[in-house]
Amino acid sequence: MHFADGDGAAIDHIVLGEVGDSAVVQVHASGLNHPNVNVAQVSIRHNESVVTIAAPSSEPLCDGMFEGAFSASGRAEEDGATWFVCGITGTVGLQSGGHVMNLEITRVSVSEPELAFSSTGLLPTQFFEPNVSYDPDVLGSIRVLLEPPG
Repeated sequence: MHFADGDGAAIDHIVLGEVGDSAVVQVHASGLNHPNVNVAQVSIRHNESVVTIAAPSSEPLCDGMFEGAFSASGRAEEDGATWFVCGITGTVGLQSGGHVMNLEITRVSVSEPELAFSSTGLLPTQFFEPNVSYDPDVLGSIRVLLEPPG
């Protein structure tokens, strides 16, 4: 799993210069070689007093391989993570990866956190097919900066 821009290119940071600024980012999967997958579960550890992460108001949460999927989201306080689930009644087929969902990140304070996909805890980042779960091959992260690097 990695974060991507609107064109699907992998990104490692976004710039949210002011408290209240937000941006929509994509979540992409790679190395998904299980054609019967029908659920994607994403968990991102973060401090809600610094940034919030939510389903976008302007775009669907579930998209790409999971376009039209049912969705759910919530906060696992014991893990310090926000989780999102997209599930379809069919399967993703022979796709090895691609666009899974959209997330909106909003700055709440002036810190510059790193947001990372979580592979542990109550609801880790995983893919599912009936009776089987799969861990993603790679878990990326994204930094939320106040100004462009460099």
